[in-house]
Amino acid sequence: MKTPRWYGPGCCGFKLGACAASIIWLIMGNFCFIGDNLQLPKTENEQTVSVKVAAERVDVNGEDSLRIWAFVHDSNRMAPVILLNLRTWRHHNPNMDIVIVNDTTVRNYIPDLPDEFFRLYPAAKSDAFRAAIIYYYGGFYADLDILVMESLSSMVDLLQTHDIVSYTSTDDPKCQDHFSSNFHGGKRGNPFSAVWWDNIKEKITRVCDVGEMAENKVCCHAKDQLNPRECHIPWGHLEHLKIPSQDHDLSPKSLVNVTSSTRACLSGKQAFDVSLVDIGPELFWRPWPYSYNGVQCKRVGDNMHCTGTKQRTVENFFGRKAYHLFFTGCSDKMMSKEELLGGDLLLSHIYRQSLGIPDPDLKYEQQHSDQANVCK
Repeated sequence: MKTPRWYGPGCCGFKLGACAASIIWLIMGNFCFIGDNLQLPKTENEQTVSVKVAAERVDVNGEDSLRIWAFVHDSNRMAPVILLNLRTWRHHNPNMDIVIVNDTTVRNYIPDLPDEFFRLYPAAKSDAFRAAIIYYYGGFYADLDILVMESLSSMVDLLQTHDIVSYTSTDDPKCQDHFSSNFHGGKRGNPFSAVWWDNIKEKITRVCDVGEMAENKVCCHAKDQLNPRECHIPWGHLEHLKIPSQDHDLSPKSLVNVTSSTRACLSGKQAFDVSLVDIGPELFWRPWPYSYNGVQCKRVGDNMHCTGTKQRTVENFFGRKAYHLFFTGCSDKMMSKEELLGGDLLLSHIYRQSLGIPDPDLKYEQQHSDQANVCK
């Protein structure tokens, strides 16, 4: 096992030994980097997890489809919930490289990255990054709020015969109308990613008309505001550009080659986004079995069955290949690894299922007595 290399003046103000001893946190940015391996916490009988953190440009030779890319927006510490997600990636996919890129290193990988990239808000940065990194290097992109439950080998296999591989909650196995890019794979140089990245670059470098910085339009420059501190990007719009026909601000070149790409999706009951319509992502952060606001949910086989104010069944809820946890909608990044793995939250149960950890003997009434503001 390689010893992590440290770059920068000391370690963000701490002594090197103290930082090396604490493997829970990953500190990135201008001051402190981990070069070859990030040592993630491990369970009994599990080998130490290593993740390549791109303090320098890492070797990207080898099989493209056996690589997972992720983006960290700034120099904040990675919360335990993110490190646990990374641990699930490695636990089920020991043969895949995991490469994490941040603001400091992103230019090492994307040669035509516009300066405007650094004026995007964090979610828009990751939208732009995923389009470019798959175009230039192929493999898989994953948001850091993806929790993996099993091997991704079937998606790797699909990538051998398709340009793009992803998932969708609709019945659309060919990903024609809509699919998620928060976890998706693509072939290096594929036409779909090429058009997506070209369209993003065109949108963020153009000069918009007077007043358009306040409209539902992508603008990093306007005639009355040439270099604002932050670009104006309607929420999720750079991600939506992957299907250019759905862009109200469409330009003629935007559709070139998109229809020539081949795509495959895990769809319907295999999708990674699973939530109840009237509950949402907070479901993962409440005690399990779920009982809140007049709704009770329990596990029946791999299904989730809910009764109360509205009866419904979410088929194959517990049989998904991965889950998108939607941290932008709900998360508690202050919870420790021990709380997350040992608690009574639905998320805790899913982490234990993923990592093969037995459920502890929990007493529901002693845990999380006030859940009213779980997603505040």
